[in-house]
Amino acid sequence: MSCPVPPRVLQVTLPIGGDDAENPRLALLQGHAGAAVWDMPVPAAGRVDPAGPASWSPGFARVLGYPPGQRLAGRVDNLARLLHPDDRSATLEALGEYMRSGEGGFAAECRLRCHDGYYRWFRLTADAQHDADGRVSWIGGALTDIHELVASRRALARADGLRSLNRFHDHAARLANAVARMRLDGLDEGVLNCLRILGSYLEADRAYLFRVDTAQKAWVVTHEWCAEGIVPRPCKPRDMPFGLFPGLCDSLRQGQGMAIGGAGDLARLSPAAQAYLEAQSVHAMLIHPVCADGELLGFVGFDDTRRERQFSDTDRALLALAAENLSALMMRHRHYQREQEARRALERVNHQLVEALAEVERLARHDALTGLFNRGWLDQALKAEARRFRRAPYPLSVILIDIDHFKQINDTRGHDAGDRVLIAIAAALRREVRGGDSAGRWGGEEFLVIAPDTPRDAALQLAERLRAAIAGLRLACPATASFGVAELQAGESISRLLIRADRALYRAKQEGRDRVCGAPPDAGTDGIRARQGRVSDAN
Repeated sequence: MSCPVPPRVLQVTLPIGGDDAENPRLALLQGHAGAAVWDMPVPAAGRVDPAGPASWSPGFARVLGYPPGQRLAGRVDNLARLLHPDDRSATLEALGEYMRSGEGGFAAECRLRCHDGYYRWFRLTADAQHDADGRVSWIGGALTDIHELVASRRALARADGLRSLNRFHDHAARLANAVARMRLDGLDEGVLNCLRILGSYLEADRAYLFRVDTAQKAWVVTHEWCAEGIVPRPCKPRDMPFGLFPGLCDSLRQGQGMAIGGAGDLARLSPAAQAYLEAQSVHAMLIHPVCADGELLGFVGFDDTRRERQFSDTDRALLALAAENLSALMMRHRHYQREQEARRALERVNHQLVEALAEVERLARHDALTGLFNRGWLDQALKAEARRFRRAPYPLSVILIDIDHFKQINDTRGHDAGDRVLIAIAAALRREVRGGDSAGRWGGEEFLVIAPDTPRDAALQLAERLRAAIAGLRLACPATASFGVAELQAGESISRLLIRADRALYRAKQEGRDRVCGAPPDAGTDGIRARQGRVSDAN
C-alpha cells in the first residue's frame, strides 16, 4: 500500500495550530499543494495517535463531498474512520513507519468514505519536518482524488491492453502531429512521414498510398515506405488496374477496405490478381479507403512480404486513422494548390493590369508613331522648367527642328514613306540627345529638344550633331532638317522663347535648309511665321 518515494509535496517548517485562520503553515500548504491539504504533529513515540490532533483544510472535506462549511474534527481518528476497512490497517501502519523514519516522502493509495457513503480512491501524500535533534516533529501533505485514474488503470490492466493502447495513442498522436506540422509545399515528405509512422507501428514490410487515376483506370502508387532490408515494389507491374480486383472500387467508396491474411485469402482471388500480388511478393495485405467530401481519392495500405498475418482491431484502427490523416493532408494540399493557382492567376492579371496602365501612361506621354514625347508632355515639361528657372536661373535652351521638304516627300513617295522618315529621324534624335535632354514630336514634321543646363553655344553644338546624324541616315528617300536654337532669357516667357527659336528655324530655311541657326537674345517677332498650338506661359 505504500512505499518511500522522492518528496512530492512541499516541506514547510511553520508551527502547528488547530484553526485554519491562525495556521499559516496550513495556508501555505494550501497555496502550493491545492485545497485538500492536512498536517499533524508526530508524538514522541513516533507512531500514529488516533486521539492526536490533526488539521484538515476546507478543501479536504470538499474533495470528500461534504457541503460547504462542514469540516472534519481535528483528530487523527476522523481520518482513520473514513478509511476503507481493507485499507485502514496497511495505510496507518505505513504512515506510522514514515513518522519514525521521515525519509523521502510518503505516498499511499487508499479508499476513503465520502459524504454520500461511497468509497473513492485517493492518493495520500506527506512530507516530514524534523526538529533540531533530527526527530520527525510533524508531517503534512495533500489528498488527491484518483478514483477515475485507478478505475481506468484497472480496466486496462484487466484487458491486458495498456501497453498496446499507449503505443497506439503514441503513434496516432505522431500521425496527427506529422499532418499538422507538414508544410503545404512539401506533400511528398509529409505523406512519406505518415507512412513511416504507420509501417513502424504495424511492423509492416511496406506501407503505401495509391491514388485514383480515372484516365488510366488504375490505382497508381504515389508514395511508398519500406522497412529496412525490404525491396520496394518493382517498376512493373507497379500500378494496379481497376479490373484486377472486381468490386474493389465500390467497396472502397462504401468505406470498406480489403484484407488478405494469407494463402487462404489469396486462393479466393482471380489468377490475374494472384499473379500481381506474387510479383509484388505480397503474403499479407490490408488496405483502407482514403476519401474526402464523398470523393474516393485512393487507398492507404501495408503488406508483409515474408509472413502471413492475422490483422487485429488495433491494426485496422490505426490504418483507418492514417487514412483520415492522409485524407486531411491531401485535401489541405489540394486547397493549397488551388489557392496557389488562384494567386498566380491574380498575379498574372495584376501584371497585365500594370502593363496596361503603363501602356496607357506611355501613350498619354508619347507620340504613337515615333515613340518620342508628345506635344502635351513637352508643354508640361517646358512649364516645369520655367518654374525652376524663375526660382534659380540656369541655362535652358530649346532646339526646334523641321524636316526639309517633308510635304514633297508625302506627295511624291506617299504618307507611308513620310512616316518611315519621321520614325527614322525620331530614332536618330533618341540616340543622339544627352541623358538630361528631352526630345519630342512637336507636331507634323516638327520636333523639339529641351536642353536643361545648356547655354546657347552648347545647344548650337548639340543641334549641329543632331543635324549631321539626320543627314547621315540611309533612307530610301534622303531627308535633311533645319534647326532653330534659342536660350531662355531672364524675365522671358516660354512662348517668347519658342518664338525666337521659331524665327531662327525660319532663318535656317531661308538660308538654304539643312543647317543650324541660333536666335540672338530678344530678337523680336517680326517676320515669324504663324504657329498653331502656342504653349501658354508657365504660372
